[in-house]
Amino acid sequence: YGAVARDANVAVLRDIKNDAVVVEIPGGRPIATLPRAMVSEPDNDLSPNGRVIAIRPNGQTTTFYEAESGARVWEAPDDLRVLAWLPGLASFVYAARDGVVMIADGLTGTASEHPVAARNSNYGADVPGAHELALIGVAHQLNLIEHRRTAQGITATDVAQFRIDSGHGITSGRPVPMRSGKFVVFKSVRDIGWIDLERGTSGVWETSALRSLNFAKLDETHLLITSVEQDRVTTRTWSFDIVEETL
Repeated sequence: YGAVARDANVAVLRDIKNDAVVVEIPGGRPIATLPRAMVSEPDNDLSPNGRVIAIRPNGQTTTFYEAESGARVWEAPDDLRVLAWLPGLASFVYAARDGVVMIADGLTGTASEHPVAARNSNYGADVPGAHELALIGVAHQLNLIEHRRTAQGITATDVAQFRIDSGHGITSGRPVPMRSGKFVVFKSVRDIGWIDLERGTSGVWETSALRSLNFAKLDETHLLITSVEQDRVTTRTWSFDIVEETL
């Protein structure tokens, strides 16, 4: 398992024994070691600036750690799940146990109900942009929301809504921004779904034909796709160009 910070040369890597380490990219120099108990489940969220990682082991509350030292920063009093980071505002958006979406303001130390995001939203992604943009929603619909800090606190504006009509919608993980935030891809069972944020269209690449296992972002226009052969043992690795739609 690996998580790479969007805006920093930092990654968190975990092996099959659940030992984890924070490393520098591209050299691989270890920065900090994380306790094994921190990564018992692959629901680990690394902030875009690479400073904080939120760990949510199955059945336990979310705990925030400093990536540079591995030191515990804060343990949430409730079972929350980070939906999106707002590093420019020193804040983040999370879903509470009761389904209410909240904004946690790191400057004031307060949390307030999100004025735009729909209740029971369970998927989110940080989108690059001039302002703190986030995609937040459910399996078949995402809202693009802009966040700003004002004298009254953090405000949110609904910029656009995207309906996912093809396939199964988002089934696991989180949406992955591509093409400098103009495009988003996501896991849809064994296929890869996509949304064009400029045109408002969506669709599915039927990667299940490759017996695909997972994918990762290589750069703004390429995905790394891992597939398994008919012997169910041998794996192959592919580079998929999302613009040309070629392997």
